[in-house]
Amino acid sequence: MFYSISRSDSINEIGHYPQADLKKGYNPRKNGHFMVKPYEFPDFIPNLELELHPKAIPTNYLDSTAGLMNGFILDKKFKELISSFMLPKHYFYPIKVFQSNLLLDYYWFHFIVDDFWEFIDTEKSSAEVVYMETPTKIAVEKTIPVLSNDQIINDKKKY
Repeated sequence: MFYSISRSDSINEIGHYPQADLKKGYNPRKNGHFMVKPYEFPDFIPNLELELHPKAIPTNYLDSTAGLMNGFILDKKFKELISSFMLPKHYFYPIKVFQSNLLLDYYWFHFIVDDFWEFIDTEKSSAEVVYMETPTKIAVEKTIPVLSNDQIINDKKKY
């Protein structure tokens, strides 16, 4: 069984969209998240500092404009929950999330998906070809069966 993690842009749930932005004075190129390649783990602990919008509600999953590749911003409770599941290669980096003068307990869940085919039950799986309907909404163009790694790579090139 697989689960999907997605963001919410419902103001009732998150208070403000986006919830967070880079903290003023934070330099993402000084051991920051801009220095982390999406396909490898760095040989340093990356620094990431975010500031919640004053109207934002701290949630288990934060949406931000930080430009993270291959990762999510999670609170401690969500980190502990997903740690109980089978995950791709990953690392949880503690990060600084500020709301007013409070420092909140969050993590950057950085993951690398390099060989997931062994986890896929092709008989029960399908892939979706999607497009951006609006800047914040993804729409499904078509659904295709997942037969093999090669078939998906060929379909990816096709679409």
